[in-house]
Amino acid sequence: MRRTTSAMVAFCLAGLSMQCGRESFNEPDGSGPALSVKGRIASVALARADLAPGSRAFSSAAVQKVLVYRDFGAADISPVDANGNFSVNVERKACGLVFLDAANNVVGYLSLASGIEALPLMMVDSAVAQIDLRDITIQDGIGTPQHDPIGAGGEAQMTAEELAAYRLQSALFSAIIRNLDMNGDGVIDVLSARPYWLMFGADFNGGVAATSDPGASGPMPLLNVFHFNFSDYNRAAGTPTAELLTPDARRFAFPDVGLYTFMRNRQPVTTATMYHWPLQNTSWGSFIPGSYAITYDTDKHVSFDVASPLNAENYIVAAHLWYETTGTKITKVHWKWEMLNGASIDATRLMREDVILQFSYNVTTQVNYHVTPRDTAYVVDVDTTSLQGVLLGCNDLFGNVQYTFYNMR
Repeated sequence: MRRTTSAMVAFCLAGLSMQCGRESFNEPDGSGPALSVKGRIASVALARADLAPGSRAFSSAAVQKVLVYRDFGAADISPVDANGNFSVNVERKACGLVFLDAANNVVGYLSLASGIEALPLMMVDSAVAQIDLRDITIQDGIGTPQHDPIGAGGEAQMTAEELAAYRLQSALFSAIIRNLDMNGDGVIDVLSARPYWLMFGADFNGGVAATSDPGASGPMPLLNVFHFNFSDYNRAAGTPTAELLTPDARRFAFPDVGLYTFMRNRQPVTTATMYHWPLQNTSWGSFIPGSYAITYDTDKHVSFDVASPLNAENYIVAAHLWYETTGTKITKVHWKWEMLNGASIDATRLMREDVILQFSYNVTTQVNYHVTPRDTAYVVDVDTTSLQGVLLGCNDLFGNVQYTFYNMR
């Protein structure tokens, strides 16, 4: 049983609560047996004006490179041969494939079913050593593979509920794939000194924690605050200002600003300034489709498009939480992982391993237990005297944070 008690805020959710000072986030290490992805560029037709830096070449021969985009701005480039064939070694984590011409201009990007641009390679069985996408047809910048790994019979096939949740989780990752030159300087951002990163988060109000099993008919948690986080991987001097402009012409100024340490394989990569907007009491519970712009650090500007809404009903929450007591002690906590729309879901493949079960007494004292996505109950030893609330918090596969909070009375 892993339990920690702190006299300060012990659970600073990555990218959400910037007031907690320096944050850190550890991406999956992608460890496991070697894995490769191969395919062939079969044809290229038309172009998309919104691909930047966009290529003006419209033949399969124009594709000479494949850029493998991973978490936290990491990318590799591999060659494409004269027949359009490529093979790339990949880690067992989410990645996107972008097809480039000789001058590193974008010809197109790989897109799977339901508009997903992130290959869920962490879901591929360890016995699989290679994924063959076969022929890829690029039309209007969108590369459709003959073999879809998340489709029926694919190496990373998902249930309908998993697919809906994964599409939500990967939405801003996919936005980066579609917007590779956010500052408009003609250079792919991930190949520059500013490989921009976007994350979102959400917190949910579960109401009052029950003292007996409320059953499936109990009320579902409600979305309380939607969070948006942005970083350019650089450390700004002082406390810079920033403003987020949304497609519905709303302006969100004065974000929380703090330092955030990006980790890879449990080692620090860089510490950079993170801009965090808590969008509470807005008319929309998550990102709406359209064009966004951020002005920050006095004179810097980026813009990007989100192709589809992040449907809040596809969040995964800790629903129907209740607890057992002996005297003044909580001895066991129970919950169910469900989508916000009430659908049951196996969260095991959709969350990072370390889930926090936290009991809060006040803003300075908490008791934390480290549980996993496989858990739906946990034995604890917590005094209820002055206890204010309990929450379950987790990172999804892309670092986005969700937590569900229950009041004790």
